[in-house]
Amino acid sequence: MQLVLTFVSLFLLISAATAAVEAQFRVPIKVIFRAFCPACKWYITDPVLKLMQDDEFHAIVDLQYIPAGAMTEENGELKCYGGPAECEGQLWMACIIDRFKTFPKDLSSRLACVELDDSGFSWKDKIAYCFKESGDFNALQTCKSGSSTNLLRSFMAIAQKHEGPWQPYTIVEDKVLGSATAAVTLEMLQTEVCKHYKGPGEALPKYCKSVPGVVVQMPTEKILVQKDNVQEQNDKVKVQVIWRAYCPACKWYLSDPIYEVLRDPAFQAIIDFEPYPSGSTKELSPGQFQCAGGASECVGHQYLSCALHLFPDLKDVAENLKCLEDSHQMWDKRVQTCFSGSAHEQMRACFASEKSKQYLRDYIKVSVTLETSWVPLTIVAGNTLGSATTGVGYDMLTKAICDAYRGPNRPKVCAPLPTLAKVVVQAEHAVANQPSTALPATTSVSTTTAASVAGGNQANKATPVMPCRQKEKGFVYEDAPDIGPRHLKKDGDGVAGPSMRGDAPKKLTATATSSVFTNPMLLPVLVIGAILVVVFRYSKDEKKKI
Repeated sequence: MQLVLTFVSLFLLISAATAAVEAQFRVPIKVIFRAFCPACKWYITDPVLKLMQDDEFHAIVDLQYIPAGAMTEENGELKCYGGPAECEGQLWMACIIDRFKTFPKDLSSRLACVELDDSGFSWKDKIAYCFKESGDFNALQTCKSGSSTNLLRSFMAIAQKHEGPWQPYTIVEDKVLGSATAAVTLEMLQTEVCKHYKGPGEALPKYCKSVPGVVVQMPTEKILVQKDNVQEQNDKVKVQVIWRAYCPACKWYLSDPIYEVLRDPAFQAIIDFEPYPSGSTKELSPGQFQCAGGASECVGHQYLSCALHLFPDLKDVAENLKCLEDSHQMWDKRVQTCFSGSAHEQMRACFASEKSKQYLRDYIKVSVTLETSWVPLTIVAGNTLGSATTGVGYDMLTKAICDAYRGPNRPKVCAPLPTLAKVVVQAEHAVANQPSTALPATTSVSTTTAASVAGGNQANKATPVMPCRQKEKGFVYEDAPDIGPRHLKKDGDGVAGPSMRGDAPKKLTATATSSVFTNPMLLPVLVIGAILVVVFRYSKDEKKKI
C-alpha cells in the first residue's frame, strides 16, 4: 500500500492542472455510494480515481461524491444498510469530502486510500494512515465529533432524491450509467462525459475525438477560465508570504516548503517573491513596535528585514531565512551563526541603525492590507492558500505556482501547457455525424487489489465488480471496518448463517451442499466399509496358508 501511496503522490506532483473550463460548461457527475461495500471499493479506487487523475477530464467535470447510499433516519438516529460501522465510515467520508472539496484531484486519491483494505481495519486507523499530516488528521477528528452528522444529512437529502436500487449509483448530468448487473467502467464514464460536454473545443479531451456523436464546440470568443490574477505568458508569478519570527508553523514553513522552492533555480526564474516578516506587528509610536510574541519577536522582525534588504538574491533569501528561523539561539547569536565576516558586520550595522525600523515599517504598511487571522499567510497570484486549520505544504505551494504560470520555462513538477492554447475565432461548429454505438454490458466479477489504483494501462482492462444490490434480500457483503465477524439477520424464512468474505455479493442458498466431511450419516458408513475391506483382505490370506 505504501508503494501505491508513493505512486499517487508522485503522480500528483508531476501532473499539471490544465485550464479548467467555466462551471457552466463542466459535466456534472453524481456518485452515490456506501462506505466499503465491495463494488463501491472497486469503483472509487479504480474508474473514478483514474477519471479524476486525468488532467483533461478533471478540467471538464464537476464530480460530486455522495457517501449516503441506502441511508435513512429514524427518530434523529442515522441508519445505514451495512450497520453502525457503515454509518461510522460515511461520517468520516463526509468530513473528508468537506475538507478537500476545493481540491477534487486530491480528494479522489484520499477517498481511494480510505477505501482500500491496506489502509487499516478500523475507520480511525484508516484515517490515520491516509492523513499523516497532523493538521488534516486533527481537523477530520474535530469534524467527526462535531459537524459530521449535519454534513451527512445534507448528502442523504441528495441521495434520497436521486439514488436507485444498487450501489454505486452514477448519474452523468441526467443519465444513469450501469445497472444492477452491469458495473460502470472507466470507458463508460469517459464516453458519457464526452457526449455531454458542450464547452470550448480546445478543452475537449483527446479520448473524446474518437467517440461517435461528440459535438466539438468552437466558440467565437474565449470561454476558458482566465482569472485576472493568472499571469500572462512571460510574467512571473507573485508569491507573497507574511509570517511572524520564530512562530512554530512559520519556522517549519520557511525552513521547508519555502526553502525548497526558493533554492530551486527553475522556480527562481518564474516567481516574484515578496516576503513580509511583519505578521501581527504594529507601530505604536515612531520606532516603537508591538509584536504578538513580545519584544524578542520584534527584534527578529528587524533582523529579518535587514537580511532581506541586504541580500535580496532568492538563493540567499532561502538560505538566510532557513538559518535564522531554524535555530534555538537568541537573535544576536543566530545572526552571528548565519552571517560571517562583512555580512555579519552589515547585519549588525543595519539593526543598530534606523534602517531596520524603516524596513520593518515598510513591510507593515503592506502586510496590514493583506493579513488574515493566521500566519504564515501565503498568497499566490492573488489567491490565498490554506486556512487557519490547513497548512501549506510543498505540493500545494508548487501546484498554485504552476497553475498561475503561463510561460514556457516551466519547472519539472509543472506539466506543459495544453498544446491548443489559442482559441479559433469565428469558427463554425463541427459536428461528428457518426451514429452512436451501444456499450456492451458486463456481469463479470473480480477481486480488487491495491494494484488497481496504480495499474496504468493494465488496470483499464480489469473486470469491474458487480454493483451492490442492497435492497434485495439474501446478499451479504464483506465486513465493514470495526464490525469484525458477524452473523446474518434472519430473512423471511428464518434462515441465518455466518458472514462470508469476498469482493462480490454472494447469493445465499437455502441448504448447504452435502459432502463427505459434512454429512453425518455418510462418514460412519465409510468407516464400516473400510473395516470390512480390511477383514476380508486378511481372512483371504489365512485361507491361502491353510
